Amino acid sequence: MEFRPYMHVGRLIDDPETYGMLEENDYFVIQPKIDGCNGVIWWDSERQAMRMGNRNKEITMNDINEDTPHSVVSFRSYVYTCEELQKVAKELFPDCYIYGEWLVQNHIDYYAPSAWNKFYIFDVWDPKKEE
Repeated sequence: MEFRPYMHVGRLIDDPETYGMLEENDYFVIQPKIDGCNGVIWWDSERQAMRMGNRNKEITMNDINEDTPHSVVSFRSYVYTCEELQKVAKELFPDCYIYGEWLVQNHIDYYAPSAWNKFYIFDVWDPKKEE
């Protein structure tokens, strides 16, 4: 399975790309915005490996160096040490892309201390069903 970025999400009101996007009786979810770092994880059953990426690309060990932002290093560490998250990817959603926000303190500090350093899942995409 290759990396798959999350779709661009525009504003419904004043973005020409989204005008007319919703139709009557469409199903959609409204959820709070979490201001963290966009991330994706997936269990690749072909490789028998947990994989991960940020908004733009897959993150491998070759991408980690002294210039790598703390948010990327901490997200990678969390993904590969959190057994519960690995179990979700491997057993509940194998070969599916699990998108979320990695909430790590960058420029904002208005979240409760207990909210930091967690991955908040907001979407799952199954390539076999294309949904």
